[in-house]
Amino acid sequence: MPPAPVAIAVDWVEPGAVPAAPVGAAVDCVEPGAVPAAPVGAAVDWVEPGAVPAAPVGAPVDWVDPGAVPPAPVAIAVDCVEPGPVPAAPVGAAVDCVEPGAVPAAPVAALVDWVEPAPVPAAPVGAAVDCVDPGAVPAAPVGAAVDCVEPEPVPAAPVGAAVDWLEPGPVPAAPVGAAVDWVEPGAVPAAPVGAAVDWVEPEAVPAAPVAALVDWLEPEPVPAAPVGAAVDWVEPGAVPAAPVGAAVDWWDPVPVPAPPVAWAVDCCEPLAVPSPPVA
Repeated sequence: MPPAPVAIAVDWVEPGAVPAAPVGAAVDCVEPGAVPAAPVGAAVDWVEPGAVPAAPVGAPVDWVDPGAVPPAPVAIAVDCVEPGPVPAAPVGAAVDCVEPGAVPAAPVAALVDWVEPAPVPAAPVGAAVDCVDPGAVPAAPVGAAVDCVEPEPVPAAPVGAAVDWLEPGPVPAAPVGAAVDWVEPGAVPAAPVGAAVDWVEPEAVPAAPVAALVDWLEPEPVPAAPVGAAVDWVEPGAVPAAPVGAAVDWWDPVPVPAPPVAWAVDCCEPLAVPSPPVA
């Protein structure tokens, strides 16, 4: 368990490991049983079944599992609600990760993230269609990002923001302006991708010039030290070089980042606890 004074975010704390209330930003991905105290200032992300954050949580409640539905007044986003519980239309920003059957009402203002096969959001959705599973391809007019498109449906190169969660096979064209997120094994985005390569599975290692972050690298592929910002979700065995500038997110048991990591150790699993010097 990281020391209470951790300044940024404690992401993906596994069962039993509950960050102290004073954590300044976000408690992300707390597993069953471990519920952060209400005073946590920003977001409670990924709370598993049974663990429902108190209504006063200020920003988003992300990834609440089946049964745990945040009260309607949640101001920003209800992320990743599993099958059954559908947030009320008045939710102000985003309905993220709604599983099969649970389709948010059209008036949802920002984005429909992670809708499983069958429910396809209407074209007028203003911002992003995230994680639409196989077969469900959002209409071209979607303004921002097509996230999590499973095998076969590949968004056209002109997609302005991010292509997130492309499964094996479909590799977005280099011109994608911002981020290629969640590219599965074999699909390696071209070096010119401007921002982030997120969730690259085993074997698929982005070229060193990737400017921002390499997120979710599975065992073996380790990004080159020059990666500028964050190495997120590195699985066991894959330890980024100490010079990584920002955050090491989602460390699995055993690999512990070197003290020089500048900001946050996000999503450390049991055993992998950052050294006290983490800023």
